[in-house]
Amino acid sequence: MWNLFVRLFTNKYFPCFVTRNMVLFLYENIIQYLSQNLAFCDLPKDEGTGSNVVVYLYYNKTADKCYPFRYQGQGGNKNRFIAEIYCMRNCSARAESVYPTNKTKACHLPKAAGDCYGNYLRYYYDSGHGKCKTFSWTGCVGNGNRFLDPQRCNTTCFGLKGKYKIC
Repeated sequence: MWNLFVRLFTNKYFPCFVTRNMVLFLYENIIQYLSQNLAFCDLPKDEGTGSNVVVYLYYNKTADKCYPFRYQGQGGNKNRFIAEIYCMRNCSARAESVYPTNKTKACHLPKAAGDCYGNYLRYYYDSGHGKCKTFSWTGCVGNGNRFLDPQRCNTTCFGLKGKYKIC
């Protein structure tokens, strides 16, 4: 990996002014950052202590999904996210296929009702028919083709039709 990293950064992106020491420094810092920040995805759900209850999401590595839990307001660990998109993008290898960074790619994903027990009216874009439709979302787990209202759905997806290969 080190050799690939050196070649990538010295030849392609910064051919004129990057030294081997600069690449080494960058490499070490990226590895350190990733090891510190990805480790919290492996931590178990921790509700913390206190009485200021807020609903957050935690990443379940076994299921490769994010689930809601009641955070007590203090303590806990870093496996705690305010939205599923942040949880998946930080912890899951399949994040790009579920929550594409290109929002229009999400318009081609199938609707995903979720895994919980709630019943919330949401909108998804049906790219086969070229329009936004309603569906019942359970409140957790899903994908990027989920909108709070038809205006957001249409603003993001209107006019897109047919199949799109996510990856």
